[in-house]
Amino acid sequence: MQPNSPQLDEHGFPIPPTFAGAGDPRGRVGRVGRHAWRTALVLVFMVLLGTAAVRHGVVDSVKELLVQQFLHSAQKQALQDDLPGALAKLDWVVAWAPDEPDAFEMRARCRLGMNDLQGSLADFNRVIELDGRSASAYSGRGGALLRLNRQREAIDDLTQAIKLSPEHDPGPRLDDVNAALALVQSQLNAIPTEREHPRMRLFRARPNREKAMYLDTRGTLYLLLGENDKALSDLEEALDLAEDSMRVMFDQHPYVQRIRSRELAVMYHHRGQIHQMLGNTEQAQRDLRRGQELGYNPADGVY
Repeated sequence: MQPNSPQLDEHGFPIPPTFAGAGDPRGRVGRVGRHAWRTALVLVFMVLLGTAAVRHGVVDSVKELLVQQFLHSAQKQALQDDLPGALAKLDWVVAWAPDEPDAFEMRARCRLGMNDLQGSLADFNRVIELDGRSASAYSGRGGALLRLNRQREAIDDLTQAIKLSPEHDPGPRLDDVNAALALVQSQLNAIPTEREHPRMRLFRARPNREKAMYLDTRGTLYLLLGENDKALSDLEEALDLAEDSMRVMFDQHPYVQRIRSRELAVMYHHRGQIHQMLGNTEQAQRDLRRGQELGYNPADGVY
């Protein structure tokens, strides 16, 4: 064969030069080689990037961000009374972050709301295992134990919650409640009263609700001290403020409405107890009945 003779295929036909990979630096073989080099370079870059990300905690930061986003989304669904939806997200968080106490505590409260008492108890146990100084976890577990009729254990947990509370106080005191009432009253006094515009009533709604809660607490303390007239005066004002606050609030989430109703239920029950002590039997029965209609039920943790 002559040096410049064309290459022949198996049938003896000449092969065009463009089909010969070795003689075509821009042909298929060249392109494959060039692409392989680029692919290898990208793979090396990705390996180095992944190593740097792990070394500098980028992966952990992204994971923590996702966990917090799912927790926030689950909390929002719970506020909208979508407990199954919230629970689904919390199951994912718990599976991905098994050492996150907030996820277990939120799931425990969702399960408690869905009457899954054993599941709630297991989650509260896990929270306490992860954070043995969580007052809210002991308080929540005490509520679950109370609904399971395990009263002695519930009392122990609630006592521990009190010990771990920031104030380290065995219980509310009159001087503390009075100080809180004075603070709330100063907030109310700061709201202009020249015109009773609907927006002004809305501004009053939150501090009025706070004041109602403190008045209920002080009234209950007066009841325990046997000062029934003072107790009744506080509960009368507390109920007026709480009901007015509910009428002007714009938040219509079922969960929020249920919480507000339970607060009223407790106040009506307390006022019924005061009327019992004062011998006002008929009024006591009306108040106690109204408390039950609004959701007063120690077995459900409303007391």
